[in-house]
Amino acid sequence: MDDFIVTPSRLGSDTDLSQGIIQLLRSGGRDPSCLDPSHPSFSSSEQYEILSARYKNQLIADGLESGHFVFDPDKGINIAIAQPLPSIAGYIFEAFTVRKINENKEAIGKQAFLWATERRRVKSVYLEQFHAGGVGHLSVQSCFPQLYNPTLRQFDVVFYRMNQARNEPEPAVVKGTTNSAGIQIKAITGNEESAIIRPLRERKYRRVLTYLRHPNGKHSYEVCMSLIKNLQREGKIDQEESQALEEAIASPEQISINQREVDEYYAYIRAWSERKAEQDATIFSAVGLQMTENKHGHSLITTLT
Repeated sequence: MDDFIVTPSRLGSDTDLSQGIIQLLRSGGRDPSCLDPSHPSFSSSEQYEILSARYKNQLIADGLESGHFVFDPDKGINIAIAQPLPSIAGYIFEAFTVRKINENKEAIGKQAFLWATERRRVKSVYLEQFHAGGVGHLSVQSCFPQLYNPTLRQFDVVFYRMNQARNEPEPAVVKGTTNSAGIQIKAITGNEESAIIRPLRERKYRRVLTYLRHPNGKHSYEVCMSLIKNLQREGKIDQEESQALEEAIASPEQISINQREVDEYYAYIRAWSERKAEQDATIFSAVGLQMTENKHGHSLITTLT
């Protein structure tokens, strides 16, 4: 296929081109993930085909790592789902967080480590010793069972390094304490007071990374900041607690994770989940995943083929 250039204005004005560009790219052996899925010229099915090209493998990898996807040599990837979308998205974003931190230690890893350990600075040589891990993830269970604790409520992601003398993983601690440092992950679009603010005030959480936007476009982080200001204005917390709460909550971009990527990834997860719920024996054509489902009590096992 000859090289071609499509400008946003041409894509918007040329209906035939916008409808056929994905097929044109695929016929030329090119990846449609280069397209903008939010462009208004694309239909919903085309948008999700683009999202699938971008995030299908990522979703499978994150699902496997979280333990909520399993591999069957005969049937392929199975997804065991027994919880609503916010819970599933939360598990996926735990693995997403670990992957992002470990892939980019100089930016994302450094910001996350400083925030979790409550440090102002860290030397690269020291930071490089640490890796992020999910306390409920299969790789942690397999390699570092000492850190594996899927029922731990305080945090989902921890930082660890190998203690060569004892030949075991050693968790990073909050500066000036012996308390393990970690991050609680939230993928919610409501109920911030009960899901984030209250647990922080009750010291059940220490650091919370909240990922998503509400349907009206307002970020969960912004909602939390408003709730904290309201609590202080009403005299329920003082300035010191208000500041501590604000420092305990972060949005993705505060640790250098691109919010647009988060929004797109969640759109893909949501579309997949909604279409699964709509059909019992399903082919998820909108996200490019062919699936068959079998119900076992309250659990739903979905097979990717």
